[in-house]
Amino acid sequence: SGNTDAGWVKALYKNVLGREVDEAGLKHWVKYIRSHSKQSVVLGFVTSDEYRLDMVKCWFHEYLGRRLDQGGAQYWLQQMKRGTTQESIQIGICSSAEYRSPV
Repeated sequence: SGNTDAGWVKALYKNVLGREVDEAGLKHWVKYIRSHSKQSVVLGFVTSDEYRLDMVKCWFHEYLGRRLDQGGAQYWLQQMKRGTTQESIQIGICSSAEYRSPV
């Protein structure tokens, strides 16, 4: 079961975060799965700062054609933590003066 759980955690890192798991993360999540549901692990991943910031970085690149700056990163991350939906954040980015102004 440990190998199965370790494989699942490795796949989750690769599929959700787009990277390899570090040894400490692997040990943590394999141990966590023993007393919690895998669904709670997935929820932890998709509500993590890392995952959320990766999404916002992609949106900035896609919609604004630039990298996400530190101020914007913190602003949008805080909005997500307050419950603002992904759709609302995308609308916020796409309704910004920067988006509407030709470069």
